[in-house]
Amino acid sequence: MPLYPVDAIAKLLNISARRIQQLVALGVISRGERGRYDLLRCIRGYVTYLQQEVDRVESSGMSDERVRLVAAQADHEELKVEALQATLLPRDGVLDAWEQLRAAFSARCLALPSKLAPRLAVIHERRKIQDALTAEIREALQELSGFDLPDSPRGEPPAGSNGKSRQRRAPVH
Repeated sequence: MPLYPVDAIAKLLNISARRIQQLVALGVISRGERGRYDLLRCIRGYVTYLQQEVDRVESSGMSDERVRLVAAQADHEELKVEALQATLLPRDGVLDAWEQLRAAFSARCLALPSKLAPRLAVIHERRKIQDALTAEIREALQELSGFDLPDSPRGEPPAGSNGKSRQRRAPVH
């Protein structure tokens, strides 16, 4: 039988010359004289090796394990998405609530001069004026701290609530 160089065997088997060397080390292919290979023995050895690999993979159930792994990973990703959706508020609902809060705060602040001007006009002590202003500002902040935010536009209460409108508390200093 004629012997062939490693490059010819590699090309015929559609693998690299390095893989041929690895298969020789595994005992799949036997080397002939001076780094040359018997073509028929190489083909038989490689085909037998591939058949054994297919049998090993099929009998080990690795394909079923792979399917279970992919399904578990998909389930995990779905749970992460659900968790994110449960903790995030819808953008439009947040913008609407913020606008309502801003409008209420703006109206309350703009009402302060007309409410306080008559009272402050007769006070001539700086400290009493400051106290009156501070009391009105604290009252406005207290009122806003109990501001009811609307429910989610999806018809569900925002995440973390008990089904009632969420309330934000502004710090009162």
